[in-house]
Amino acid sequence: MTSSQHSSQTNGIAERFNDRIGDVLQTLRFNGALDMNPVLLRYVELCNHQLPKSALQSKTLIQVVKQWSESHPDLFSKRPYNRPGRGT
Repeated sequence: MTSSQHSSQTNGIAERFNDRIGDVLQTLRFNGALDMNPVLLRYVELCNHQLPKSALQSKTLIQVVKQWSESHPDLFSKRPYNRPGRGT
């Protein structure tokens, strides 16, 4: 299954991401932007590299981007890469 940029599936992924990051920000206390930055970066990394999405046939976002870059290399100026998770 493929989806366009503005499909309900991609919109749902973005909405859930925004809802979850909002929950994270509401449950934690930060002294300032410098304290918040590592938390946000870790959350983005977790979502992109480790959490499979049902709308993407149980693949992570980076897996889908890597597959797309292999089939459409002319659209990418940089090669996407998968960062190892905490357990690796």
